[in-house]
Amino acid sequence: MRILKRYILNPLSGGPMQFDREDSANGRITIEDIDHLPNKEKGTFGEVLSGTYLKSQIRQNPSRIIDIEIENSDPRIWISHVNGPTVVQRLRFLQDDSDEKVSWEPDFSFVATLPDHDVRRRIFIEAKIGPSQPTDDQRRAMQLAANQKTPDRTTGLPQPTTPDKRLVYFCQVNLMRTAIDLTYERVLPVC
Repeated sequence: MRILKRYILNPLSGGPMQFDREDSANGRITIEDIDHLPNKEKGTFGEVLSGTYLKSQIRQNPSRIIDIEIENSDPRIWISHVNGPTVVQRLRFLQDDSDEKVSWEPDFSFVATLPDHDVRRRIFIEAKIGPSQPTDDQRRAMQLAANQKTPDRTTGLPQPTTPDKRLVYFCQVNLMRTAIDLTYERVLPVC
C-alpha cells in the first residue's frame, strides 16, 4: 500500500509537519450524521451554528442590534470574541424578589460594535437542539440578563451593565431531513 504524505508548515518550529493519509480523517457530514451524534456533541454543533449564523445575519443587517434603520448600505461593523469564542462565561444573578441565586452559562457570545453609531452590544445565545428547552434557572437568568441586571458574579469576560448593552437570544435548532432550521427569539427586557 502506498501512503501519500502531505506537508504543512509548522509555525512553531519552522519545519514541516507530516500527516499520512492513512491516519488522516476526511469526511462528509450529513444531517443524519449530526442527528446521531451523542447529545453533548450534537449540542456543541448547535451552539456553534447558532452563534455563527446570528453573527452572519447581524453583519448583513446591523439594524437588528440597535432597533433603528441604518441608511448606509455598508456600515462599518466589528464582531469580536475577546480571548476567542471558547471562553466560558457564567453569569450569576440574585433574583429581585428573593436572595435566590440563578446562574447561566450562555452557549455562545460575542460583541458587535457599530463605531459610526456609537453602539456596542454583547450578544448572548442559548441554543437547544430539537424539542429541548432552557431550564427554569436558565430562563430566569436569561431574563435578568436581558433586563440589564448587574450580575452578582461572573466568570470569563467582564460584563457591560449599562442599559441596552446586552442582547439575549434563545435559538431553537431543528435538524430536518435536508436542512437545519434555526429559530431565534430575543428575550426582551421586562419593565
